[in-house]
Amino acid sequence: MKVKKVFANLFLVFTLVFSLLTPNSVSASGINLSINGKSKALSSDIVNKSGLTYAPFREIFEALGAYVYWDATNQQAVAKTNGRTVKVRASDSYAEVTIGKTTSNIKISPPFIQNGQTYVPIRDAAEALGFEVDWISSTQTIDINVVPTVFVHGFSGNENTFKESINILSNEFSQLTHKVIVKSNGDVSLNKIVSENIKVASPLVSVVFESNNASLDEQGAWINDAAAEISKEFNTTNMNFVTHSMGGLALTRHIVDTNGKYVKKLVTLGSPIDGAGGANFLSFIREQLNISVNQVVTNDALDDLARGSSAIKYNHDRKGSFPKNIGVLSYAGRTAINTVDYNDHDGYVSVQSAFYLSNYTDNINCVRAWGADHSYLHDSPYVLDTVKKFLIGADIWVTQPNVNSCDLMFDED
Repeated sequence: MKVKKVFANLFLVFTLVFSLLTPNSVSASGINLSINGKSKALSSDIVNKSGLTYAPFREIFEALGAYVYWDATNQQAVAKTNGRTVKVRASDSYAEVTIGKTTSNIKISPPFIQNGQTYVPIRDAAEALGFEVDWISSTQTIDINVVPTVFVHGFSGNENTFKESINILSNEFSQLTHKVIVKSNGDVSLNKIVSENIKVASPLVSVVFESNNASLDEQGAWINDAAAEISKEFNTTNMNFVTHSMGGLALTRHIVDTNGKYVKKLVTLGSPIDGAGGANFLSFIREQLNISVNQVVTNDALDDLARGSSAIKYNHDRKGSFPKNIGVLSYAGRTAINTVDYNDHDGYVSVQSAFYLSNYTDNINCVRAWGADHSYLHDSPYVLDTVKKFLIGADIWVTQPNVNSCDLMFDED
């Protein structure tokens, strides 16, 4: 009897010790995980601890295209994506997040180690890396999605407009994954150009209008339709948009018509938000000299781009529908060419017009590209470096002293 009692006591001791060494977590049976709209089965269980769902750090982020490794020296799990690095340690109530060159600590629910794996709170860790996280209660699903960056060309643009931009912004975590073609009749086709097996943390998507001189009204509607297809492909409601010239004006039309549907961040490069003086001149020549439309420009966009046009006024009248949560970066070029109306422009678009979204929202950064003409804005490595920093949430003040100078319409010579 004494022997049995001793063994019973030893069993109780080992049970108590084991309970202290093991995290107070239980398998969260019935919880599903979806990554980019597709069900993801993990080799390890999703667990529930203190009302939060945890999952293995490596499994989740490798599935999202992140690079994950264990830093044995500092006893921390590390994940890297496009311009972001997140480091977590077991039991720490913060994660070290580096965005660009800036490092800060953010509060998270403490990770823990179980069965040799680092478990992290799913929402905290995914959002720190720039992914979108949602909880779908009807299906008990944790939904994690990437945020694609969508490129929209401008007046008479094509798939080559952003070719150099995409090359510069591409890296091991970010590349062109899809091309969207919008036909003249409005039909939209989305084509995936990478293998299903390739996981891209920061996908890039090119949108091309077959009719590249269509009206602003048509382009705004086409952007909405293209975004709807991209949304279905990535299972996301948020996207970043990088636009050039009239593309930014068309995005503005989409935003004021839909209260910013799909738009998380907007970059405008030389976009004539308040119109372009050159369009007025071309319209005047066409009408006064009775030159054939084909001899000047064949499009509806020409009239819409003119300062004071009904299309421009339509946008301005609805600027109250531009959501304040949309982050905006507007770039303006500057050449040595002067016009009667403006002495500061990129050859086509004035600084005043390029920065005009500052009349729509306070959530805007305005930057000038010194000596850059209209077309070079989307090819300049310097400009694109700032665009990347803005998209990943890095501090762009480091290299841009003229950020937020939206009220400075003219430069001193």
